[in-house]
Amino acid sequence: MTEVRLEALLAADAVPLRPGPRAPGAQDNQRMRLLVAILQVVSETGYHDARLADVVQRAKVSRRTFYEHFTDKEECFLTAYGILSGMLSDRIGRLSGADWIGRVVAAVDVYHAAVTLSPAITRVFETEILRIKSGAERRRETYRKWADMLAGHVDEVDELQQLSPELWQALVAAFNEVVLLAVEDVVVLTAEAKRKLRADLFSLYIRIVAVPEHLAAQITARAGL
Repeated sequence: MTEVRLEALLAADAVPLRPGPRAPGAQDNQRMRLLVAILQVVSETGYHDARLADVVQRAKVSRRTFYEHFTDKEECFLTAYGILSGMLSDRIGRLSGADWIGRVVAAVDVYHAAVTLSPAITRVFETEILRIKSGAERRRETYRKWADMLAGHVDEVDELQQLSPELWQALVAAFNEVVLLAVEDVVVLTAEAKRKLRADLFSLYIRIVAVPEHLAAQITARAGL
């Protein structure tokens, strides 16, 4: 399956499909438009006040089409959450190279780029997911995946102390808390706000992972801080 970029999902305008036989890929197109639509609607109204009527109108599909893909609003929202969090996980997981400092810098930058793309969608992922009964566990599962990948980038670095899985998860949770403070009540992050957030993320990583001073200097230098 072709990778769908978050930028493309949020920027794409939904165009009503013409009546008649569906072209190959039309079902996937409808499904993706519904996933984008529910994120946009929830970002504007909150999960509890998001109406199915608004979702299908935004996606420019019928209510019948919605039920061909999802049983209810919750399934649609959780699917969108899973796909987009999975995209971020995949990008972090695919980072490679013998230089662990380069991998760390790239991982933090991938995360930073994703969470600063749309403050409204970031707030949905960090707060509105908790409005669903299973949302807290889904978010913890996402944190665990991200934590495992961050740990994997430095597993064999002798100069770093080995952290427990719980501490890696604490790092991810700290990242997300700092991000929430940055995107609260913000429509678009300024360039300065993005720079500050990026610096804060690297600072958190260095402190929580307890990176030795000489290695911390290399990370900040490589990151251009």
